[in-house]
Amino acid sequence: GCWFLIRDLGMKPRAAFLGAAVFSFSGFFVSLGSLLNLLDSAAFMPLTLCFAGRAASRGFAPWGSLAAASLAVQFLAGEPAMLLMTLAALGALHFSHAATVGSPAAKERPATAKAVSLVMILLLGGALSLAGLLPAMELLAASERGAGFDPGASLEWSLHPMALLQSVASGVLGDPTWIDAGHWWGGRWFDNGLPLVLSLYLGP
Repeated sequence: GCWFLIRDLGMKPRAAFLGAAVFSFSGFFVSLGSLLNLLDSAAFMPLTLCFAGRAASRGFAPWGSLAAASLAVQFLAGEPAMLLMTLAALGALHFSHAATVGSPAAKERPATAKAVSLVMILLLGGALSLAGLLPAMELLAASERGAGFDPGASLEWSLHPMALLQSVASGVLGDPTWIDAGHWWGGRWFDNGLPLVLSLYLGP
C-alpha cells in the first residue's frame, strides 16, 4: 500500500520502494509487533490513503469504495489513535496538491467534489464496519466490562503530564538508563520508577 501511495504522489519506483521499506521497517512500525490492534490499523493506513487519494483525483468509482473498505478494517481494529491519524492524513491529502499529482484532469476538480468524496468514504467505511462493531457492542454489554471501569483502572496506564516533557526536551528528567537518583530524577512520574524503553535485541 505504501509503495502505491508514494507512486501516486509522483515518485519514481525506486524512491517508492525505499519509502515503503523505511515505513515498514521504521521504529514506529516494528514496535507494534506485540500490539496487534495497532499493527492491523497501521498496516492499512497507506492503502486507505492511496485509494482515497485516487478517489479525489480520478473520481469516486471504484477508488472510493476501496478506500472505504480499507478504512472499515481500521475501524474494526478498534484503535482510535491510528484511526485519528488516518483521518487527519485523509483530510490533508484531499485538500492538498499531493492528491492531484500525476493526473492533470484532477487539478480541475473543485474542492467541493473532493470534500464530497471524503465524506462518502467516511460514511461508507463507517457503515461497512458496523457489521463487526454492532455484534461486538452487544457482546460487550453482556460482559464484565459492560458496566465500565472505575477511575483507578481507567487511568492505570495513562501518562503523567510531566512525563511529556521527555518528548519535547530529551533528558529533561535525567537519563533513564541509570537507576540511581543522581542521574534519573523522573521516577515518581512512572509506575515502576522507570519509563518503558524500547530496545532491539540481536542474538540467540
